[in-house]
Amino acid sequence: MRGSNPILVTLLLCVLGIALGSLQSRAKGRIEASGEAESQPAQNGGVDFVTRAVQIVILPPTRAVDRALTFVGDAALSFVEAGKLRARVRELETTLSERLDRTRRLEALERENTRLRELQKFPSVPGFRQVKADVIAVNFGSQRVSLNVGSRQGVSPGAPVVVPDGLVGQVVEVGSSVCHVNLVTHPRFAVGARVFRADSQEVGILRGRGGERMVLTIYREPTGALSALIRGGDEVTTSGLSAVYPEGVLIGRVAEANRNRTTGVVEATVVPAVNMAKVHEVVVLMR
Repeated sequence: MRGSNPILVTLLLCVLGIALGSLQSRAKGRIEASGEAESQPAQNGGVDFVTRAVQIVILPPTRAVDRALTFVGDAALSFVEAGKLRARVRELETTLSERLDRTRRLEALERENTRLRELQKFPSVPGFRQVKADVIAVNFGSQRVSLNVGSRQGVSPGAPVVVPDGLVGQVVEVGSSVCHVNLVTHPRFAVGARVFRADSQEVGILRGRGGERMVLTIYREPTGALSALIRGGDEVTTSGLSAVYPEGVLIGRVAEANRNRTTGVVEATVVPAVNMAKVHEVVVLMR
């Protein structure tokens, strides 16, 4: 019953308004008929009793009801518009997400194409066959990576692994379709190396030391300044004195060099030329 009270009040006000309107019309008709409309103005400022009653009784609640209905209508319209706005926002978010995904895929493809183009830049090496491979696993703790090629592709242990930036390492284990590579920083890695400088071509043995360093040992005591043999910033390449590695493949750059006072040999710390964290594709060189 409580829910029906506002409706009942509204109906009563409407009926009362109609009744008072009818009385007002009849009263004005009688006044006009008797000729008193101009000679005897109504009391209360010229407003007749029925009109005054309408102004006092009907207009305030009618205006309140009108304001309430206007508020409800505006609220309903706002609710509908808000729903449409939310739907539009969801649509825009979906479109933006799809475009971002498409952009990310395109960027990934562009990076892959760039890497493949860089790999194509690796020059052919006389006497070696190139087998392109993807890096499928990296273990920096053991200084090893795994490739998706193996004996089925003609890969065998001992093969050097390179990228355009330089030497990556050497194949040490081979399966039918996978192989494992010791990086140049692996403690068991060793290769004949040469200082690549116009006024110095000193040859030595480069060995991995773990982490991100290698050591080049030159088994010759310098007769003059150490910098005449080797100094910081010098490039170190493969010497080409063995049949395993081609000559001139960049291995790294000298960080510092010192003379071992006990043995008399020269030892230089070398930083790898290849950043393995950024390597995805490599070339295995096969005889």
